[in-house]
Amino acid sequence: LEETGLTGTERGNAVHAFLQCVDFSTASAAAERDRLLSESRLTAAEAASLPLAALNAFLASPLAARMRRAQTLRREWAFNYRLGEGSERILLQGVIDCCFIEDGEWVLVDYKTEGREVDAETLERYTAQLRYYRRALEAITGTPVRECLLCFLIQRKLIDVSRETI
Repeated sequence: LEETGLTGTERGNAVHAFLQCVDFSTASAAAERDRLLSESRLTAAEAASLPLAALNAFLASPLAARMRRAQTLRREWAFNYRLGEGSERILLQGVIDCCFIEDGEWVLVDYKTEGREVDAETLERYTAQLRYYRRALEAITGTPVRECLLCFLIQRKLIDVSRETI
């Protein structure tokens, strides 16, 4: 990523802001960046930090096409969900990057913006996160989750961790 004075977390947040607001019917990340900048949904520094080639590849991907066709599409969906019973109950709070209904079931997508390959421990941590998000999404909506996908945007890699989260 081009150095813009933003931290890695801030650049990741800019990508998430872009994906929250992007019009999936567009094929141009640059045009969407400019629109979001003009609408004050991105700052100039955030807009300059966006990895346009990776975002263009994502917008042209089969996953983005599925999102365009989705019956329901939710992005940056905050939730609270209580896990456990009795004194062992904990409150799970999170934000689902993206989920959409396809053929009557949810597809859960978690965007990752790091450019380096992730090790097995990190992949397991991300998978565990989706395991909890899946439980919450199914319990809150009453609709099953069919797929859980990790979308590594910079690496242009999609990993289906659905079986690992059952």
